[in-house]
Amino acid sequence: MQQMGASEFKAHALEVMNKVAETREPIEITKRGTPIVQLIPAQPSKEKSLPGQLAGTMKIKGDIVAPLGEELWEACK
Repeated sequence: MQQMGASEFKAHALEVMNKVAETREPIEITKRGTPIVQLIPAQPSKEKSLPGQLAGTMKIKGDIVAPLGEELWEACK
């Protein structure tokens, strides 16, 4: 695993992030020679996006457009 000083990472952060995303190899960031963090590539999400997330989970029974009728409404009495 590659190591990089915090000051060097700060100066080249976007380049380093792009490199990690491209190569999928983590980089360890050090401070005074002591490892403090690892920059690792993000894992692809397995979740569906919010629009369409419930697709295929519900079924419509009967006619959902026809009027219900007055007997079902208490306000009509």
